[in-house]
Amino acid sequence: VADSQLTSVAGTCARARPLWIDGDGNPLGAQVERAVDSARVPALLLSASRRGDGLSLRGRLGLERSMLWASARAVVQLLAVGSVLGYLLDPDRPIALATSWVVVMVLVAAITIRNRAPEVPGVFWLGLASVGLSTALGLALLFVLGIFPLEGKTIVPLAGMIVGNAMAATIVAARRILGELTDKRAEVEARLALGL
Repeated sequence: VADSQLTSVAGTCARARPLWIDGDGNPLGAQVERAVDSARVPALLLSASRRGDGLSLRGRLGLERSMLWASARAVVQLLAVGSVLGYLLDPDRPIALATSWVVVMVLVAAITIRNRAPEVPGVFWLGLASVGLSTALGLALLFVLGIFPLEGKTIVPLAGMIVGNAMAATIVAARRILGELTDKRAEVEARLALGL
């Protein structure tokens, strides 16, 4: 076999598209995996619900209806959030969409803080400020230093981690401060009377 024939065959093989690659150059296996993974979540939730129902029936707890409702609601919520995130994380979408999602996450976190620590006066605004500032500063630091590329697929998950941790810390701190002030009310009033 001549060298020119080998070069010709090699060039033809390089130009040929393998059967496992679709017309856009994406591997078909990845599409199948995504479809299987998206079907696994509802199946696992329903399976867990059925097991819980069985335990509830065996123990005569009467929780079957509420467990089934919670499982159905979880499936719907996961599918809804998954479809929104799939839309937001598309590389062709503008970064402004991902940023607007982060703003929504911060607002929901502030509402959650208000609902979990209602005894703290003005906790919504404190939560909004603390979660908003920590998210803004954390994301700015990560992107300005070039640790992560400024893309929707990095903004949303990083913001989710920062918002979740800031929300939990704000709830704990608000409850702790209020508890300490309630327990040591006399001491606080005495210090205020002395001008300290």
